[in-house]
Amino acid sequence: MHSRAPHWPGVATEILLVEDDPLVREYIEAVLDAAGLRYLSVGCAKAAREAMETAFFPIAILDRTLHDGDGIDLCPEVRRHSRDGYSYVLLFTALDSEDEVARGLAAGADDCVTKRASHGELLLRLTTAARYVRLPRT
Repeated sequence: MHSRAPHWPGVATEILLVEDDPLVREYIEAVLDAAGLRYLSVGCAKAAREAMETAFFPIAILDRTLHDGDGIDLCPEVRRHSRDGYSYVLLFTALDSEDEVARGLAAGADDCVTKRASHGELLLRLTTAARYVRLPRT
């Protein structure tokens, strides 16, 4: 787990990053590092499942197309492992047609962002995710 001081006061910033492309993973890690966020970065669905067995992640960034699975299939698994609170799921995808975005949202993702997103856009979406997981639940 990469560890930095939390950027958002009052919210655990442990993020699960699941991305199998090393260059894309490095890009997202650089965004997270620049924001001072703590995260666990894994390269496959199997490693993500293992991580979720032992830890709670308030925010999950899931690659839509993994070499050993599909980020869409991980969405309900993230929900099942959200025992300590709500997990915000952001699908990070090159599949950006309206049908694909709708499919991801229907599977349980809270947001979908294309891999063409700028550093600023990704950070803004993560800020929204952090704000959302801070909301009181009834």
